[in-house]
Amino acid sequence: MTTLAPDRQETKSAPRKARAPDRATGRGQADTLAIAWTHGQLHAATYRRSNLVATWESSDKATTLEQFGSALDVGLKTLNYRGTDVVLLLAHDQFTHQTEACPSFSEGATKAYLRGRIERHEEEYGPVLSVAQPVAPIRKEAQHLLHLLPHSFYHELNNLLLARHLEISRIIPTNVPLELEISDQVDDSRPAILLAARIGDSTALIACRQNGEILLSRTTLGTWSDDPSRVAVEINRSLLYAKQQHGAAIDHIILTGKEAEEARPEIESKCGEGKSFAVRDTDPINRLSATVRLPLRHPVNLVAGYLRKKRSNHFLRRVILISCWFLFALLALDTWIDEQDWSAEQTRMSTLGANEDSLHETYDRMLVRNAGAARNRSFVKQVVDDRLPPVPDRFLAYVASIVPREVQLSHFLVTWNNESKDWTFRIEGTLEADPETARMTIRSIRRQLSKSPLQVRFIESVRPEVELSLATEATLQRFTLEGGLFEF
Repeated sequence: MTTLAPDRQETKSAPRKARAPDRATGRGQADTLAIAWTHGQLHAATYRRSNLVATWESSDKATTLEQFGSALDVGLKTLNYRGTDVVLLLAHDQFTHQTEACPSFSEGATKAYLRGRIERHEEEYGPVLSVAQPVAPIRKEAQHLLHLLPHSFYHELNNLLLARHLEISRIIPTNVPLELEISDQVDDSRPAILLAARIGDSTALIACRQNGEILLSRTTLGTWSDDPSRVAVEINRSLLYAKQQHGAAIDHIILTGKEAEEARPEIESKCGEGKSFAVRDTDPINRLSATVRLPLRHPVNLVAGYLRKKRSNHFLRRVILISCWFLFALLALDTWIDEQDWSAEQTRMSTLGANEDSLHETYDRMLVRNAGAARNRSFVKQVVDDRLPPVPDRFLAYVASIVPREVQLSHFLVTWNNESKDWTFRIEGTLEADPETARMTIRSIRRQLSKSPLQVRFIESVRPEVELSLATEATLQRFTLEGGLFEF
């Protein structure tokens, strides 16, 4: 039997199918499907922007994944849910919870200790999805509640939902909505409250302080419908634990769930005096509504970190795939360009082969032309670059500028010696003067030439530099000057 809110209309349960039925997806009447699977009981509700649209409750007990899948098919058909987002409020035998005392001197040390505890658990029981929820410290020692779900169970559950085009975005333990439920009741007159809630075939116990700290969170087998005295014993044990470990005297107890009002007298009689009891008519749909309002990155969302890592890996794979396709496209483009270049080169070589004879003729003409151009360049080099500088002209002009009018030059020679790489000169002439005057004049000319920019160095010969003339005129003297130019 199935129940559909708000009018709680009963319909006949659909037969179980081995294969998940095809389901149309898209934006339908709701955006989120919230499922409460708590120790055999299955409830579902659809929401749009956190507003309740429709609810459904399975009358069949669902403890295994096969039973869960069959009941879920009925619920999806009844609710006509066409979205993909799923929020799961889970309480199952595979979903375990254990309290761990952690070093509290640093946050890093706490994380490292919890990571080590999870690794040791995985070595013994296999990989798990885990999340740590801080609870009230005991004697200044940090306490964390570890929620552990085996990877194998999660993957089977996730594959079951994926086959129905559903994706889990949040898996929340039942103590989270119970904590929200109890926080509304804590005030100055009640600094701490214990809440006992029936969760399927078990009873969940949670105690909180006024500041929201969780003193304890535990689940006990059995319900007050089957054995209220046993539930009362567990409540007493929880009260004693809160008193001894946290120094919290809890005097107010809230019972919520089916048949809580009927079991209240017997539980109240077993818990002793001085305790006040209250019964609240809270059903799983109320807890689902509180769960749907939780953000995706809620610290106790079991799959938040796993999905974030999965999306990062998926993004990385897409980036790598896109990069590979991009490189493949570049390789194809490069191959195409090489092929085009090769085709162009083949065409060019064919054209050259067809014009080979004319190209050889052109080559021969170019050789003749280049030979003529080489000869012309050699001639120009000899004329322009290899000719000697105009030293004789400059030297003659300088000599003419310093000799007096009485001096007549009869011989002037400037030569370049390729072997010694120097300039030499020889000057002969006559001078109308007496011998003594002639000697003084020639010495003055030698002195000016020696100090000139031409750097003249005279060669001292055996012959006198001034000789008496044999002519009739006794005043006509001959002289000879020899030396080198640019003698540094």
